[in-house]
Amino acid sequence: MICPSYADPEFLIFADNVPALLYYSHIPTIIITLLIGTFVFIKNRKSLLNKILFLISISFSLWAFFNLITWTNNRSDTIIFVWSFFGILYSLIYLLSFYFTYVFIKKRDVSLLWKIISGIFILPIIILTPVKYNLSGFNINLCTSGGFEGIYFTNYYYIFGLLLFVAILIFSIINYRKAEPEFKKQIFFLTVGIELFLLSFFIAGFLASYLLDHGYINDFGLEQYGLFGMTVFMGFLAYLIVKFKAFDIKLIG
Repeated sequence: MICPSYADPEFLIFADNVPALLYYSHIPTIIITLLIGTFVFIKNRKSLLNKILFLISISFSLWAFFNLITWTNNRSDTIIFVWSFFGILYSLIYLLSFYFTYVFIKKRDVSLLWKIISGIFILPIIILTPVKYNLSGFNINLCTSGGFEGIYFTNYYYIFGLLLFVAILIFSIINYRKAEPEFKKQIFFLTVGIELFLLSFFIAGFLASYLLDHGYINDFGLEQYGLFGMTVFMGFLAYLIVKFKAFDIKLIG
């Protein structure tokens, strides 16, 4: 179905009937995230830490790009298709963020048990993604699936993300107390950067979904502000690279 009140977008993501903030919150953030993630990965492709950061940048960029499509496209099949992946990508971002924090601080991989438990928790999201418990309909007049999201499905991955956010904070505090003074600074900057990103991402997404479901707003515009947290996180990573030569990268400040 084609939404009657919306024109065809150019190059999939450019349309006249969307807020200007949409492009400022999405496109620069995607570019910065991919540049830093790819740069770190290319510098040391064998490093597990660099690989995880690259996966975070890919997952986030896909989420942001798909979100941009839901705002600018006028085809119901396209919107529903990309919208259905939000739960998986959202969960991956938080899961990989904890994985990244662990490897950065401990300098080793997580245990096999942790990977199995993580897989069990994320499995329901993968299984339920293509069924009605994720998305049950589409509003052709507003050209959105907002309001048709399964409440149990969305609450599950939001709670999953919140628990990982808390786990990162607790894990970082415990290891901060035991670390050497110089490494404490790195743990501090990494934790502040990644937690600011995850917190803003959670609050903006959850709050927008809650207000929309209860009829206080009619779109996900509030969600756009959560993307700016990723730019802040990338800024902290860039500081770690320049100041502390993190990720085995040596640059002139």
